[in-house]
Amino acid sequence: MSKDDKIVPIKQPQGELEHICEVGGNFDETRVVLYAYSEKLNKDEVSKLLEVSATKSWNPNEPHYVGNKKERIITKPFGKWWLESDSNDSDVVEKIRTLLAQCTENLESWSELTSKYECWLSIVGHLDNWNRELNLPVDIMKLMVDRNLDLNIDVYFDGDEE
Repeated sequence: MSKDDKIVPIKQPQGELEHICEVGGNFDETRVVLYAYSEKLNKDEVSKLLEVSATKSWNPNEPHYVGNKKERIITKPFGKWWLESDSNDSDVVEKIRTLLAQCTENLESWSELTSKYECWLSIVGHLDNWNRELNLPVDIMKLMVDRNLDLNIDVYFDGDEE
């Protein structure tokens, strides 16, 4: 700033201020899910390759419950296998590390898995306010690349309509 610059005061707000939002910061709540999907999926093979049991899974044309209430049974022409973290406000990067640490470290098993089935890591983010961000460090991205996992980011705005 030079001595010739003029400083113009900003007009101060009049009346009572209303809090309308917070700017920046992480997602308010997240859940991390590892998925395997195929019209020829074998859920037991996925569990065997990853050396972990699924949170939920079904084979193609196998009846399974819809939703958490277990009120309806449905049959789909595809199979799906998934392993998920809890949904809460804890650090999403640690959730990814913990979830992948539950699975095998054997990259040959991952290669076999991803050559047979569509596989991806999904980050489900809930926002109570706007302008949230997601930062994934290089080591987390490398874990996903080494395992040939696509990344899906599924974001929900749960905030006030106002």
